Amino acid sequence: MFLAGDRNITNGLPVKNGLLLLDTNRVAGWTHQIHHGAGNIAMTDGSVQQLTSSGLNSAVRASGVTNWLLFP
Repeated sequence: MFLAGDRNITNGLPVKNGLLLLDTNRVAGWTHQIHHGAGNIAMTDGSVQQLTSSGLNSAVRASGVTNWLLFP
């Protein structure tokens, strides 16, 4: 599961009430604001991974759960 991530993550919809939903039913990706179309994800196992948009979608599918990310 995801614990935290960079602010340039998107699922194609605006962030609503500070929450972004990442699940297997919607394509996720990174904007080009930082890291040139990639981003960092902190995982609940303590690891940090830098992923491309393709890698992000693979990680969302592999997690097998709905990931909710909170934005300030």
